[in-house]
Amino acid sequence: MRNLLLALLLVALAAGCKKDAGAKAKAAPAAAAPEEPAAPPVVGADEKAGPLDPGAIKPHSATYAHSGLSAEAIARVALMHQARGEYQKALEVLAQGIAAHPKSAALYAVRGALYLELGEYAKAIADLTQSLKLHENPDVLVNRALAYKAFGQREDAKRDLDRALELDPHSVAAWFNRGTLLLEEGKPEEALKDLDRAVELAPDVPGPYFNRAVAKWQLGRREGAIKDLERFLELAKPSEWRETAKKLLEEWKRAED
Repeated sequence: MRNLLLALLLVALAAGCKKDAGAKAKAAPAAAAPEEPAAPPVVGADEKAGPLDPGAIKPHSATYAHSGLSAEAIARVALMHQARGEYQKALEVLAQGIAAHPKSAALYAVRGALYLELGEYAKAIADLTQSLKLHENPDVLVNRALAYKAFGQREDAKRDLDRALELDPHSVAAWFNRGTLLLEEGKPEEALKDLDRAVELAPDVPGPYFNRAVAKWQLGRREGAIKDLERFLELAKPSEWRETAKKLLEEWKRAED
């Protein structure tokens, strides 16, 4: 199977990995990402926005001169820089914000998500773990699960996703990502249950339809797989994933003839 994966991350960040250029054209993608409204521009988890220089973060940087801001306001400033692609500035703001608000679970969560977006997985896990120590949150658990997964710690990832669903049974991100994890592990029947739930909770989000189509195809439920892929194409915005789905749909329909 072609190694294509985009995974949903919260805290207004997303990550993914690129296509395997050497993969066969007829193989099915492993997963697609749901589209979240109003998400800022992002880079893939295997990409860098530019070299990060922790030594450049100064205690009184001109980038962040609002020492009296609340933790929530600091998080908004950091996300504003992230949306502009100013990752170094975002990290400066968060470092200074955490120094001023060391008990803010939200600031650790945002910085952990930013590190995750940049592929700095060890730092992401450290910050997300600290955030969870201060306040357990299902969205943060989903992000840490994805960081664990990037390290190959799949059991830890599944444990976090299980816990996220205990805290919030309506978390589309948790259902989607756990279903994707199961699909990648060659468990399409188990994956299908999670992806069914993701579709039920968010019927207008395209990503779960794509992954559910793959699970159904693997289980021999070809008619349902084709219908899900068609629904994905109805909902998805123009993108590389949409073009992939078009080609895949053509291949599946030919296989049915």
